[in-house]
Amino acid sequence: MAASNTPKMRTMRSRNRPSTGDARRCGRAEVVHLASAALPAQRVPNVGRDGTVTDQTPLTTLDARYSEDRAEATPWPEAVVLLEQAALFWVSSVRPDRRPHVTPVVAVWMSGALYFSSGPEEQKSRNLAANRSCAVTTGCNTWDEGFDIVLHGEVEIVRDVALLQKVADAFLAKYGNDWSFEVGADGTFRGPGVALVYQLKPTQALGFGKGSPFSHTLWDFSSLPRLGGR
Repeated sequence: MAASNTPKMRTMRSRNRPSTGDARRCGRAEVVHLASAALPAQRVPNVGRDGTVTDQTPLTTLDARYSEDRAEATPWPEAVVLLEQAALFWVSSVRPDRRPHVTPVVAVWMSGALYFSSGPEEQKSRNLAANRSCAVTTGCNTWDEGFDIVLHGEVEIVRDVALLQKVADAFLAKYGNDWSFEVGADGTFRGPGVALVYQLKPTQALGFGKGSPFSHTLWDFSSLPRLGGR
């Protein structure tokens, strides 16, 4: 069995579920309603002394067409909390014959990117080898409460051993020994089996607030500098 998404899924604890209550304590991000979306917005990333971008605030837009009148766009820092806490994600990719493929994975959000693993021969790995574009979804199976997030972008296979070790440490801290990996010298996860590690830095993300009020938030990263410091 590949070191990816199947062993001991039943042991995941509820403490890893997204908590919108906790997220609501985060700060507010820039909000641009569709009626004024053409106006210029200031988005200043945090830059380290070495010039590496360490954080990004995307252009945040409330889509009033799919939101209640009193809804507000959800700040990106709140979405980050949900991504960090979410226990399960769904990766949507396209097969080489153009049929869709969706599969659940465990994943960690770290430094502006989502990381998940997959065995080299698994269907999603074959899909992503042919077409790096994918969507990753997380949230809850309710229609009137909670919050769902969809990330869009292109994945890259991570081979940097130092970064892979940070990702492995993040998996261990989040999921415990059920998702413990060793990092191979060839830039793969080991145990059990061999897995590739994928990095998704979203170019766009969607947020769906469910309940009172219902909201639809768009976060656009496309015009921002990409995060560095692998």
